[in-house]
Amino acid sequence: MKSVLILTFVFMLIMPLTSAVPAQEQIMINSETNQCSYFSAGDECTRCEVPEGWEIIGNAGTECPEGYEQVVADYDCQISTDGPCVGRVVPTVSLDVAGTCQDYNVTVKLVDFPEACYDVKIDVTTSAGRVGEIFDPREGWKSSFYYVLEDFCTTYEPELEKVYHLRVSTRDPVLNFRGSVRYGSSTWNSGYAVVTQDCPETVGILDDHVFWIVSGVAVIIILVGLVLYTKVFRD
Repeated sequence: MKSVLILTFVFMLIMPLTSAVPAQEQIMINSETNQCSYFSAGDECTRCEVPEGWEIIGNAGTECPEGYEQVVADYDCQISTDGPCVGRVVPTVSLDVAGTCQDYNVTVKLVDFPEACYDVKIDVTTSAGRVGEIFDPREGWKSSFYYVLEDFCTTYEPELEKVYHLRVSTRDPVLNFRGSVRYGSSTWNSGYAVVTQDCPETVGILDDHVFWIVSGVAVIIILVGLVLYTKVFRD
């Protein structure tokens, strides 16, 4: 009887500190609007519902169907405050994006994560698909689809930040940044950070190129004309 009471007491101490394990991220589509979006069902303390008109087509990594626009869809989530979810520790991930055009420094902030070394991914997309690359100190530049492995090591501090360097291959005006932190089979995701690019106009640069090409052709024509004229005059 004494051992049962001891085990019950230990369980009651541990239970409030248990972190909920998030569900695996999925991809959903809306066939009526031809749109594609990420979806997370939540965890044992959070339940999220697929919105009306949408359906799940696969887990994260599944490509959007051809011709579908990638968007950030809204969906409802309900948080439970009963049973083991009372007083639980909820690790959170957030992003702060700094930059104006194609080159960005992204600060990843982790709050209430247990001490460990985590894999980090910062995906960058537009309506046309994935457009980002992240700098991995061990592997160099690679697609923002991939994780930087065991790169963010936490300590006892409740809040920690780390900056990552990203670049994008497009000058499209709107970019979607999304962070993911992984340890083992568990993944935590940030919300989407929607960034408006402010890239300088390229028309002037193109006009300069055209000017020099036309000028070069004109000089060549003039030189050829002078040579022919000289030859005819001598003859």
